This record gives sequence, C-alpha cells and structure tokens, in this order.
Amino acid sequence: MMENRKEQLIEIIEEENKKIMLPLIEKIVFLEEKLDELQKIPFFKTNPNKPTQQKILPAFKMYKEMLQQYNNCIKILKSSVPKDSEAVENLIDKWLKEKLNADNKEKDMDTG
Repeated sequence: MMENRKEQLIEIIEEENKKIMLPLIEKIVFLEEKLDELQKIPFFKTNPNKPTQQKILPAFKMYKEMLQQYNNCIKILKSSVPKDSEAVENLIDKWLKEKLNADNKEKDMDTG
C-alpha cells in the first residue's frame, strides 16, 4: 500500500517539482503509516482505583509530534500542486474512501 500511496502523491505534483518533492512524499507516506500504527496503541493509562486519574503514555506524545510533522509536510506538498487541479480533489476523495473502508473493516473485525 505504501508504494501505491507514494505513486498517488507523485501523480498530483507538477512535473518540474517531482524530483525535488520525492523525499517529502516519502516522508508523508512514512508518517501516515506510523500514525496508523500509533492509533492502535493506548494513549492514556487509567488508575483502576481512581478512574478519573489518567496518565498520558509516550504513544500519545509521539502521535502528537508526528501529526504535527505530517501536517507541515502536507502544507508544503499542497503548495507544489497546481491550484486548479482536479486530480487533487479526486485523490483526496479516493484516499478518504480507502481510509474509511479500512477503518470500517477493522471495526467489523473487532466487533466480530
């Protein structure tokens, strides 16, 4: 899936920027994968004797930092895409649908 996502992102970049943007695209794909993995890990630990008392776990801090990096990368990527590009809208729609379908499949598997 990683290569497919990378190809999708490369496709929307203007031709003269593709070579320059490749490392950024690779970072975006990497961050997306890691963010998905981190979402599966608990972010908080609750005290069983006092449920209102919670402790933030390292996974939450990592997620927060990676999400900020991801958002910054997306902003940079967006600046190198043609403003009136229909491909961008189609790519975003397609990616969201794939993401929602994958999330729904995981939920179905969890609820069995």
